[in-house]
Amino acid sequence: MYDAPTISAPPTPAMAALFGGLADPTRLELLRRVVRDGPQSVGDLVEASGIRQPSVSKHLACLHGCGLLERERRGRVVVYSVCNEDVVGLLDAGERVWAAARCGDSCECLICCERG
Repeated sequence: MYDAPTISAPPTPAMAALFGGLADPTRLELLRRVVRDGPQSVGDLVEASGIRQPSVSKHLACLHGCGLLERERRGRVVVYSVCNEDVVGLLDAGERVWAAARCGDSCECLICCERG
């Protein structure tokens, strides 16, 4: 058993959108790269991930809109960074939950949750 924190706020569409933003494998990969490697430009992430620039830009806009990344214009380049340490904690917690489930890539949620 664990000591459950007090969760006082009811779930909202915005909170659901936040977790929906994390539900996409490409967005999760991009977010993890920014957390692991520090602030990144779109070009940096395109080069590191091999994902096409329009797709990277679209996913970064989603992560920014969800409040997970902040962006700063540096001349002609836009650099994305983690909004705050809670984002890092959220990813750490997600990895711990996933590891504790011990289901790897054959997890039942891959079948159940993707059906909608």
